[in-house]
Amino acid sequence: MKQKGADFFRNRYNVSCETFEKFNFFHDELLLYQKRFNLIGSGTIENIWIRHFADSAELLRNIQGLKSKKILDFGTGAGFPGLVIVLLSENHGLNHKITLAESNAKKYNFLKHIKKKLELRVEIYNKRVEDLYNKSFDIITARAVAPLNKLLAYLEKFNLKNTRLIFPKGKSWEEEIKVIKNFWKFDEIIVKNNHEIDSSGGVVVIIKNLVKR
Repeated sequence: MKQKGADFFRNRYNVSCETFEKFNFFHDELLLYQKRFNLIGSGTIENIWIRHFADSAELLRNIQGLKSKKILDFGTGAGFPGLVIVLLSENHGLNHKITLAESNAKKYNFLKHIKKKLELRVEIYNKRVEDLYNKSFDIITARAVAPLNKLLAYLEKFNLKNTRLIFPKGKSWEEEIKVIKNFWKFDEIIVKNNHEIDSSGGVVVIIKNLVKR
């Protein structure tokens, strides 16, 4: 399963040999740390290449063509999608400035460990996203953190006038959008997930021009 998933990931995202070795290191360190800390769901351990690496990489496909953007990933956990975006941005020569926010100390320490070992260009904060409201970002993302209404509540203090929000959501995404329309005005783009990666009916929700009602 590991090799099959790794080959799929490498081919789909055009990963170089050097970057692929970095992903292998990331994968193996994740398994090692998982024995001591609960970094990812136990049911996903055997399929990290698809459930975490590929699922995270799909977000980058939604911002391709956007050069030199400031990107924030909050609630990064063990690095999804944040570290995957960092590695693939480096792989494709994209000059994004990427920031990760993770309030859990054990997960934060894991992120710092991977950053140091792989010499990655990324800022990592052991903070809640609400504490970064004085910084500006072109793109903000979060994966498996909270329903849309809570995600937007976390970002309420941010200046989001020119910010694109990109959130992968599960099969209840339509109901989540209905809820936030009671409080916010926005433009939305819905990108259906690739079935080889996720057949649950999930999507990527892209929100632009967000304004409080």
